Amino acid sequence: MTTAAMQSPPNERLSRASIAATNFGFLWTEGLGEGLGRIAQAGITRTELMVSLPHVDLRQSRSKLAHDINDATRRNGLALTSLNPVDMNLVSANGAIAEESLEQLLLTIDLAEDVGAPIVVVVPGKYSALVPMNEQHALETFRRSVEIMLPRAAERGIKLAFENVPFGFLESPNGLWTELKSYETDLIGLTVDAANLHFAGQDFRTEIEAVQKHILIVHISDTDRSRFKHGHIGEGDVDFAEVASALKAVEYLGDIVYELATPGVDWARWQQDLLRLRQLGWA
Repeated sequence: MTTAAMQSPPNERLSRASIAATNFGFLWTEGLGEGLGRIAQAGITRTELMVSLPHVDLRQSRSKLAHDINDATRRNGLALTSLNPVDMNLVSANGAIAEESLEQLLLTIDLAEDVGAPIVVVVPGKYSALVPMNEQHALETFRRSVEIMLPRAAERGIKLAFENVPFGFLESPNGLWTELKSYETDLIGLTVDAANLHFAGQDFRTEIEAVQKHILIVHISDTDRSRFKHGHIGEGDVDFAEVASALKAVEYLGDIVYELATPGVDWARWQQDLLRLRQLGWA
């Protein structure tokens, strides 16, 4: 099937949430340009870029990094939905790691401006599984980071989309928004991750209804509740029809990022996944 045949008509795309892809699954198996080319060939026009070695090294000069990313996306006709830096922990009990995470996020905000990505995904942090940080201290550390990131985001014209992650700290979208709403700015919103919600035992529809006005981006992939993963559809027991129904009920029309995170992409299976997602009503 040709790219043109797989794309939805323009008027249809305006009325439906659109599927985007990510480089997460081919970080270590394919070059950025090559992998983005495969995404484009499937009729996808938007992508979230994981800010991670070997595709993105924030230690490079800012201008060279932006040039390389812009070249890879433009050659493949792709627009960036967002940048998503990996392995950040703003509430690490090791202060140096928390500070470096904040610095990496600030650099990502700068890069987002350079490459035309309107959103930076922010993981709020994760607790140690053995000796978690005192909650009040974690919240104070998190708030300090947000207050440092916000002026940079405002200067660059970038929105911060805080993501629910099942790592102990502010795990649910509603809990995240309860903490963030006091900032009263449209520069702050949420990334809602369906697999993370499912693994944490939370109800997708309930959470979506509670934060519907604040969702900037949605991540989908499959997992079960015994082993955390972001796998192909069918590798877990996420109810994708329920996810689609809940998003339709709140009239969400933003990007749906298929966030496959595997050690290499089975592209034939990935194509089948896209077909199933389109059958659920996503463009």
